[in-house]
Amino acid sequence: MSKYFGDRLRQLRLARGLRVREVAEVLGLTPVRLSRIERGLADTVDDDFIQRVAAYFDETSTDELLLMAGRLPADLRGILQQHPAEGALLLREHFGTPRTPDDVATRSTTLPPALTTALAEWTVRADGDTVLDPSCGDGTLLAAAAARLLALGATPSAVADQLHGYDSDGEACARTLRRLRGVIGVSSHLIRRQSFLRAESRSRLPFQRGGTPAVTAIVGVMRSDGRAAGSVHRRHARAVAAEAGIELPDTAAPWAALLVHAASCVRAGGRLALLVPPAILHAHYAGTVRAYLAQLFSALIVVTFERPVPGVGETILLLGDGAGPAGVRSLRVRDASELTATRLADAATAGVAEAALRWSGASLPTPGHALLQTLQRRSVLRRLGELAHVNPGVVTGANHFFVLDAATAERIDKAFLRPAIATTRDATGLTFRERDWEDLRDTGQGCFLLAIPSDAAVGKATKAYLAQGERDGVPERATCRRRPVWYCLPALDQPAAFLTYLCRRWPRMLLNEAGVTHANALHSVQPRVGMNMAALVASFPSTATLLGCELLGRRYGAGVLQLEPAEAANLLVAYPTDDCERVGGLLPHLDALWRSGREVDAIALIDEEVLVRTFKVDAAVVADLQHCYTAERERRRALARYSERESR
Repeated sequence: MSKYFGDRLRQLRLARGLRVREVAEVLGLTPVRLSRIERGLADTVDDDFIQRVAAYFDETSTDELLLMAGRLPADLRGILQQHPAEGALLLREHFGTPRTPDDVATRSTTLPPALTTALAEWTVRADGDTVLDPSCGDGTLLAAAAARLLALGATPSAVADQLHGYDSDGEACARTLRRLRGVIGVSSHLIRRQSFLRAESRSRLPFQRGGTPAVTAIVGVMRSDGRAAGSVHRRHARAVAAEAGIELPDTAAPWAALLVHAASCVRAGGRLALLVPPAILHAHYAGTVRAYLAQLFSALIVVTFERPVPGVGETILLLGDGAGPAGVRSLRVRDASELTATRLADAATAGVAEAALRWSGASLPTPGHALLQTLQRRSVLRRLGELAHVNPGVVTGANHFFVLDAATAERIDKAFLRPAIATTRDATGLTFRERDWEDLRDTGQGCFLLAIPSDAAVGKATKAYLAQGERDGVPERATCRRRPVWYCLPALDQPAAFLTYLCRRWPRMLLNEAGVTHANALHSVQPRVGMNMAALVASFPSTATLLGCELLGRRYGAGVLQLEPAEAANLLVAYPTDDCERVGGLLPHLDALWRSGREVDAIALIDEEVLVRTFKVDAAVVADLQHCYTAERERRRALARYSERESR
């Protein structure tokens, strides 16, 4: 069963304020069966059921529901069969899907010419420069560097000796050689089929770390999926980084070591231009990499793109200049086609964004960042960490074992069961009520956490369940293995509110009216002394705070936004200290809007009642916030669409 049909059915039910049990009775199903359909877990539903749904929820059409369920209405099937080419063209042009598999392959390997030209002009500044691409791919960057060297007066034979490329993929090396031959007219013998991380010793490198000979410039693309590092094991990657004095943790992706290794080969005063994963700005292990780059290059420029870069996706362009004006600067462009050598040169002399040894995604200036800073200086916005404590939920290590539905919970001693919310999907509004928890229980979803104290006497039935977990290998899971007693979870709390950890749409805070505990899909929020929790929950999803979530959060390929507790504590919230009773009183209405799918209306109401009415923020400033937030959110959604196309 398609999840699209289930999502739509759930949306229609919630918009009416109906419980699963009520709708199931009307449609002739059990509550468990309807819950499985909503969650996309049912095998299939027949056309008669879809027509009953359409008749009951007269806000929708049978055609819409049939398509969402993966069915094609008979009349539409006939139209497409009579006009197949026109139908395919219409759908693809409207929704932006690739026309052929060849288009997908091209999009995944070829960088925009404007981008490669700009990088070549920025990095290559003399006819004697030597260039290294540690992951040459199809050779577009090296070919642009070759064209630049020729334009500066280098001879074709000299250029062939000035370009170095590495790639573990033989086909990539062959494409690079063909592309270079088309530019310089002669063959290059310095394109090697080898992972650059395997070329760490001086005897195997034509240049040395920080010595002579060394390359003048580095160009390349570092991919987060490890393709730039070939099949090199993470342990070997860490060992290579350690040779440069950089200790990377086990969790570090290979691209971090590749970046360190490549940067080490740039001679004093040289330059670097690399497309790197966004994790360079926020990953914990990337801090040492950023500090290392700041030591090697006096000037650093961080370029961010509002749209995914064709051939790469979401990426950060990192520029380093060993002879440039000191400091870290930033440049933001709409897409790769707007990037020129002139814009890069202008960015190199712009105001310094951050001290040399500390730069991250949160510190890079953007129009939205500037707006939030202004409102913070006016005392409109305060750090969430000043208002409440934000902590992660318990990491069970095996949610399928520790999160129990009502039927499984019947087999466990009641003293070891804690009512819980396990995922963000289990809550649809801005409050989590006892009725919401009962719906989870009645529809067979996970609603209890297994919480056995280490000194507890365990009954026969519970022992049998633990024995089943042992047979399934649960104690061998990393998180469980680290506990003194594998099945004893850390202390569980019942926070005043929850904050979403991962979300695809809107981050939100939920008032915990049901008094339940939670797993790590949600953070706990405990108010500091004197804080009105209802007012904090109601004021949280203002456009200002949502913009901060986009700027501080971590984006992932499927359009998911992740907020770690430390990042959440730095979110800026318009908490109405002198108007908290009135704003807290809005929560039931805001909750109803959110549950009915009218999130945009709820956010607009918060902006009007809190930003404009309470804090007297000018409507034009609110409009600017909304514009910046829309741009940042669309950037995340564009990444999701790009990732979906690339996965086909």
